[in-house]
Amino acid sequence: TFLTRWRRLYAKDERSTLMGKPPIRVFCIFLLANLLIFGERSGQAETSSSEPVALRQSTVVSNATPHIGYWIDQDRSAQISDLVNGLIAPEFAPILKSEPNFGFEPSPVWLRLDLDNQENTMLERVLVMRTNFVTEISVWHQQDGALLQVLKQELASPFSSRPVDYHQLATVLQLEPNTRSTVWVRYRTTGLPAMPISIETNMSFATRSNREMARNFAFYGVMVVLMFASLLALVVTRTPIFLWYMLYSGFVTLYIFHRDGYAFQLFWREHGLWNSYASLPLAGLLTMFAAQFTRAYLDTGRGLPRRDKVLIGVIIGQASTIAISLGYNSEPLKQLMTVSIPISALIFLIAGVLGLAKKGLTALPFVLGWSGIVAASAVTFTAHWIDIEVTRAATLDTMRSAMVFDAVKMG
Repeated sequence: TFLTRWRRLYAKDERSTLMGKPPIRVFCIFLLANLLIFGERSGQAETSSSEPVALRQSTVVSNATPHIGYWIDQDRSAQISDLVNGLIAPEFAPILKSEPNFGFEPSPVWLRLDLDNQENTMLERVLVMRTNFVTEISVWHQQDGALLQVLKQELASPFSSRPVDYHQLATVLQLEPNTRSTVWVRYRTTGLPAMPISIETNMSFATRSNREMARNFAFYGVMVVLMFASLLALVVTRTPIFLWYMLYSGFVTLYIFHRDGYAFQLFWREHGLWNSYASLPLAGLLTMFAAQFTRAYLDTGRGLPRRDKVLIGVIIGQASTIAISLGYNSEPLKQLMTVSIPISALIFLIAGVLGLAKKGLTALPFVLGWSGIVAASAVTFTAHWIDIEVTRAATLDTMRSAMVFDAVKMG
C-alpha cells in the first residue's frame, strides 16, 4: 500500500511533474506516516455504490457522502460518454469517510451520485462542493436520456465562469418530476483533497452561506483590528517588532482568506492561474515574517545565536522556495510547503521554550501562542499527508482559533 501511494503521488502526467527524487526527509516522514496507518483504503473498492438520494420539496442533504460512489481512473483515459453509454463499467465504491478525500492522488477521481425526485413538480437544487478550487473539475447531470454539463473549471478559469457566485464550488440542478437522475463528477487536485458535498434548497443555501460568511468575516474583523493596533503601536513606539507582527498576521489572514475562497471571489476574479498559485507565496511570506518576528521578540541575535542562525535559515529557505517556484512547476513545491510550515512552526516554538531561560516569563506568552499554532499546523499536516479522518472544515477552524489565541497572548 505504501509503494502504491508513493508511486501515485509522484507519478508523472501531462500537468504535474515532480522533478528529481523527493527529499529524504519528506520520504521518511511519509514512510513513517503510512506505517502508522492500520486501515487500508484498497479494501474499499469491493462494495457497490450507495442508494440514491430521495428528494422531496424541502429535503436538504447537508452531507451527501454516504450516497456517493467513487472510482479512480488510473489510466486517465475515461470520458463521460464511456460511462454514460456503458462502454466501460467501473465499479464505484462507497466513500467510508465523512467526506471525499483521497490524499495526493494525481489521477482523476470520478464521483457518482444518484438523485430521485419523488415530487410531481420540478425541483431546483444547489449542488455545493465545499472547496475553494481544484486543479480541474467537470460536473454533468444525466436525466431522461439527456446529459448536461453544469460545471467546468480549470486552472485558468476566471471566477466569472462559475454558474453560482459563491466563494466555493457550486452549481444548480434542475430535477424533472418523478425522475431518477445521476450526477457525475470528474475532478483532479494537487492541493488539499477533501471536498465535502451537500445538496441544498435555494433557501437553505442562502441561509447557510450567510451564516458562514458572518462567522468568517468576524474572524477577519478581529485580525484587521489586530493589524491596526500593531500599526498604531509601530507609529507610537517606532519599534520594528510591531511591523513584523503586523506583516505576519496580515499574511496569515490573507492566506486563510484565500483558502476560504473569498480572495478569488473579491480580489482577483479574472486571474485563475494566479489563484491556483497564490497559496505558495502567501504561505512562504507568512512563515518568513513569523521567523523575523520570532527573532525580534526573543532577541535571538544576542541571546540565542544558534537559534538565530536557524531562524535566518528558515527565512532563506522560504524565500528560495518562492523564487524557485517562479521558474518551475509549483505543484510539487506547494506539497512540500505543507511539510515545511509545520516544521517551521515547531522551530519557532522550540526557540520560545529555549528563550524562557534567557527572558523568563516575558517569553511565556510567545510559547503559549505558538503552542496553539503548532497544534493547528499538525492538524493541517495530518489532513494532507496521513490517512486519518480530518475534515476540511477542521483544518480551517483550527487555524482561525490558533490565530485568535495567539493574538490574545501577544496582546
